[in-house]
Amino acid sequence: MTGAPYLVIADDDVRYTRQALAAVVHHLGSADVVRPQNYFVPLPWHARWDTARTLLNRAWSADHPGTLGVRRDALLATGGYAGVLLENLELIRTIKAAGGRERILPDLFVARRPPTARHFGIPYAGSVIRTAAHSEAELRRRHGGRLQGVPGRGVQTDQEQQRWVRCRHEPRTA
Repeated sequence: MTGAPYLVIADDDVRYTRQALAAVVHHLGSADVVRPQNYFVPLPWHARWDTARTLLNRAWSADHPGTLGVRRDALLATGGYAGVLLENLELIRTIKAAGGRERILPDLFVARRPPTARHFGIPYAGSVIRTAAHSEAELRRRHGGRLQGVPGRGVQTDQEQQRWVRCRHEPRTA
């Protein structure tokens, strides 16, 4: 790992401008992990489809982008970190669990190149489904399961490994 005090972690399809990179570094002065927002450029059909999920996340909180800014000392304070599926989300959770402060930057946008339609449909699909499942679980957690107007398809969440839930509120059974 580098000895630099601030780290910017980004997927290979993320494209920072100098201004966006400077903004992330600036906000790391007062937070341990900084979360900008991604947007796709260009916008083929499959990127538009995933953008709908992103916009729902932003309506309630923020999306989990393909890039983060992290303070090196906060990362070291976690005692180590092993990358996993949705690694940026897990890194945020790990740093917060170690007492770190997160700053979501809803007005800082960083471009991202979409995968090809073929890549999106084959290996990327599992990631999109998993991300969508997490997104729906986050919405349910924040709003007590009341997602009026959202299609009622079931998803399996991390918190409920073997329990299927629906988007519309249903009373829980023990």
